[in-house]
Amino acid sequence: MGIKERERRVEVFFYGLFMDEELLRGKGLEPEGGEIAAIDGFALRIGQRAALVPTPRRIASSLRTRCLNL
Repeated sequence: MGIKERERRVEVFFYGLFMDEELLRGKGLEPEGGEIAAIDGFALRIGQRAALVPTPRRIASSLRTRCLNL
């Protein structure tokens, strides 16, 4: 990976089905360095689509990874 490509990588907080790195690769993304992450004051709401919603005193856990910023 060249310097320019490394510079274009951004950290992304994936949740729901997008925590699956193979699914992300199947969508053409190249996730790198996945690790468990959490965000205070939000909860994961599952409906037709997963969504993060502001919720006091809650913590949403997920996967933080780096992907190319296209």
